[in-house]
Amino acid sequence: MKLTMQVLRCGAQPVEEFAQTANISSTGVLFYSDMKPEVGQPVEYVLTLAPEIGKRPPVKLHCMGKVVRHEEDFTLTAATLERYEFMRN
Repeated sequence: MKLTMQVLRCGAQPVEEFAQTANISSTGVLFYSDMKPEVGQPVEYVLTLAPEIGKRPPVKLHCMGKVVRHEEDFTLTAATLERYEFMRN
């Protein structure tokens, strides 16, 4: 399942970058982005989990982790998911 992702902070710099996930697990996320964050940099992002069926509002997770690697000439970035909290609308 591909999710929309908004990157809020990369390292010490606030950013406003939208990305598409390629893969997500309980320990991290792999996402497509034009950003080229350095490996080891902290990253803060919001994942939007849209409901599959029904008219429920989407669930948003505010996540924090760090960049662990890049793939395919920096078009894919892997980051850990170390902490998260549910965001209320």
